[in-house]
Amino acid sequence: MTANTLNLTKTVQNYDVEYDVIPLGALTASAADTYDLTDANGKGIIRNGRQILDIKVYAEGTASATVSLGDATDTSRFISAASTASTGFVTTNVNLTFDGSGNITKGLGYRYTADTALRLTIGGASVSAKNYVVYIISRKTF
Repeated sequence: MTANTLNLTKTVQNYDVEYDVIPLGALTASAADTYDLTDANGKGIIRNGRQILDIKVYAEGTASATVSLGDATDTSRFISAASTASTGFVTTNVNLTFDGSGNITKGLGYRYTADTALRLTIGGASVSAKNYVVYIISRKTF
């Protein structure tokens, strides 16, 4: 499936910590629609070497859909099928997983080794004019 690409972002850097606010606006989507979050140049919004410290999705509007947030490799790396039936924040709801070397492979603390687009997936039901905003706090690790 081809993902829709959204490239609206506001980034504030404070030393090695980066705060991203990505307003997606009023989305009208079918269940299982995906949205790749990129910068204005079409590059992934998460830069090489960034470690995710916190990530949230704010949803406003009616429709009993779910939302997942991850990337092309793991579409639920941070949020897995969380309900957005009522207005409010969805926070990371996945357990940390590790590889054989002790590196985090799922959940907060995951470190990206290439510029990467996050992928938001709408699930469960179609939505009409539902507003979404993604908030990300990350830090530079190398």
